[in-house]
Amino acid sequence: RPREPSRQSLLAAAKDGAMFGTGYESLGWAMQGGIGDRLILGGRQVISRAQYQAVSGTQLQWTASGRLSERLSTSVALTQQTQGFRTLSDTTWDSRNDRPFQRVRNQLTANLSTSSPVYGGFSASYSRFSLFDGTATSRVALAWSQSIRRANVTLTVERDVAGASDDARGTAAYLSVSLPLGARQTLRGYVRNDDVSGTRSGLRFNEQFSDTLAYSIGAERPDDGSAGFNGRVNLLPRYSQLDMGYSRSGTDSQNYDIGLRGGALVHGGGVTLSPYPLRETFALLKAGDSAGVRLNTPRGPVWTDHSGHAVAASLPAYSKGRVELDTASLGRNVDVHNAFQEVEAGRSAFAHLAFDMVTARRVLLQARTADNVLLRKGGAVFDAQGQYITNVLEAGTIFLPDVRPDTSLHVVLPDGIRCRLVYSLGESPDTQSLYETAQATCHAV
Repeated sequence: RPREPSRQSLLAAAKDGAMFGTGYESLGWAMQGGIGDRLILGGRQVISRAQYQAVSGTQLQWTASGRLSERLSTSVALTQQTQGFRTLSDTTWDSRNDRPFQRVRNQLTANLSTSSPVYGGFSASYSRFSLFDGTATSRVALAWSQSIRRANVTLTVERDVAGASDDARGTAAYLSVSLPLGARQTLRGYVRNDDVSGTRSGLRFNEQFSDTLAYSIGAERPDDGSAGFNGRVNLLPRYSQLDMGYSRSGTDSQNYDIGLRGGALVHGGGVTLSPYPLRETFALLKAGDSAGVRLNTPRGPVWTDHSGHAVAASLPAYSKGRVELDTASLGRNVDVHNAFQEVEAGRSAFAHLAFDMVTARRVLLQARTADNVLLRKGGAVFDAQGQYITNVLEAGTIFLPDVRPDTSLHVVLPDGIRCRLVYSLGESPDTQSLYETAQATCHAV
């Protein structure tokens, strides 16, 4: 059964990544740790270099999040960056219109959120941006999300509350509706309006083609009618994620990017990689001692490493999270006592889940006497310690549920005669077969 989440475990979660584009490179790292069961602290750094603009810089971010009650949580984030820092999208700007003094220097964000099973989720946030020219602006936002029949609806409204009037975006509203088209396809439509950019609308189609391949295509149309198109492909090679994207806007703007994402968990048994970034509530999984065992987690599928460890990178807080072992990924000679487990963890908790597995070498013998006569049905098979194992079946067949190559066995026939089984097995079991077959000779003793 699942073990209760550990509140006092000392652990560190870390992740890193890199992004490369035409004339652009960036490297980053992030770490996260908990204090008690209510507070999570995190930090990250990104270093960038934009060749065409001949600038480089760094961005630092510090975060703190915690829960105030069972349904109420809060978070605070502070971001600082140098004037030469660039994101990949920054490099697509027209350098003649790129004004570095308008770049954000500091950003402070605070958020308060709650949820209700009947009315959905609500959140309120406050953001303050300080620019390199000394000016600052502040915004507040309110958001609501709810599931209505099969559709997921999100509405966000933002408004400037302080700052220079010539740089204000006024009131902005964003409406998004997501509709599942099947088990693996989703269609999302959205509309956004603000005082600066006007109204923009778009559609995006997503398909999870397989457990290791997903793609999406989208189109967006602004007020001026110049439609843009974009697409992304996501690959999941077990212990990391590879993203590739392409976008085209108008007739002369094209962009592409490639990125590698994932996480790493440092624990008492070593370091385990995750294809997903680690969130504030997660679990360390253990399934045997071999690599390649697949487990389905709330975040997505993961696979064990060489030590049998994997990471459930995200678990739902204060509700049941299910982790299921895919028995099809096991060798045919492996049995698992319970293929799924459930854990109910508090926010920022760290859980351990272990799947008890037994490796068995099943063998079906066809036994004959030294005179080449099949053993009669009904004989009893014992090991060297005299423990009963099984019986002889029809046509001299003996099914051994678990045996080693050096196991010594003897048979007591229906007429009371004893004989010793002699058989030969390979050193390594056949993991692709439910059981192995071999010929045996029973010598009288």
